[in-house]
Amino acid sequence: MWDALNFSQESVWREFQDNIRRAERWWELCLRPPRVEVGITPKEVVYRENKASLYHYRGEANEVKPIPVLIVYALINRLYILDLIPGRSFVQQLLSNGLDVYAVDWGTPGDEDRSITLDYYIEGYLDRMVKKVMALSGGRQISLFGYCMGGTLAAIYAALHPERVRNLVLLTTPINFEEAGYLARAVDKEYFPLDRLVDAVGNIPPWFMQAGFKTLNPLGDVAKFYNFYKNMLDESFLENFFAMEKWVNDNVPFPGEAYRKFIRELYQENLLYQGKFTIDGQRVDLKRINAAHLSVVAGEDTIVPPKAALCMKELISSEDNQAVLLPGGHVGVIVGGRALKTTWPRITEWLLERSE
Repeated sequence: MWDALNFSQESVWREFQDNIRRAERWWELCLRPPRVEVGITPKEVVYRENKASLYHYRGEANEVKPIPVLIVYALINRLYILDLIPGRSFVQQLLSNGLDVYAVDWGTPGDEDRSITLDYYIEGYLDRMVKKVMALSGGRQISLFGYCMGGTLAAIYAALHPERVRNLVLLTTPINFEEAGYLARAVDKEYFPLDRLVDAVGNIPPWFMQAGFKTLNPLGDVAKFYNFYKNMLDESFLENFFAMEKWVNDNVPFPGEAYRKFIRELYQENLLYQGKFTIDGQRVDLKRINAAHLSVVAGEDTIVPPKAALCMKELISSEDNQAVLLPGGHVGVIVGGRALKTTWPRITEWLLERSE
């Protein structure tokens, strides 16, 4: 009994000392906030149109695969989540394995961009960037890698131009929006004043969209900062934490007209899944996709629930056709600790086998 009591007293004393050190570290962080360096992989802009830029990353591999990879990200988030910090850069993972990597940065739209349509983002910006990548690589096909909404754009493009896409990788990509969970219910056309919102504000501000995401996990911030408090003495944890916080709070507006079509025709009417969605008057038939296809779906994803993404495998004509369910949430599946051992090698090996 006395041994148990002594052990308990020692534990309390250690926890008290740790709390003192945490308080000291908190004060240090308040006085000297850390400077977070993100997007660390060297790159150059090889094409620019309006606010959108096409990056070409520089790797150090001795031999580079001939089929380039073009990363397409969502219109509302910053691309550097895939190139966060040393040791947490998926872009660096691809480069170190000999893949030639490009990425689309949509930039930050201003009020003057409120009328840019979703059609123009796909058949204007993205189409010209695909052609630029093909010209620079000297090939006739590319690999398209799309994350979240960027995957939806990539899938649409692959259906419109199947001859240009050799490999299609979709990460947590919504296709069947009827299965999009709470976000679909939040913009239900019976209650959500879509036209009045877009007409009134133009570009949809980041805080508005962030509020919607936060409702998916109302206690998320409580859990996050409790985890921060418990790990405040771990410098590697702090580096990753502050890098993630920078990305989470660094969103961009959603151009108004693109938002109007994305919400109405995809979330509210589910036209893409039904085969009725059109871009510039051309019907987007997912069955036209014949590229080698890999969909990576996150098992704990609340933003894109598994049922919204797994269906892609059944909608296309590809013979080389895979969909895998991996552990993690919407972001954790690609940047979390487990991702380095699950998602990264799975996607990298898949691409390497198909990039000769």
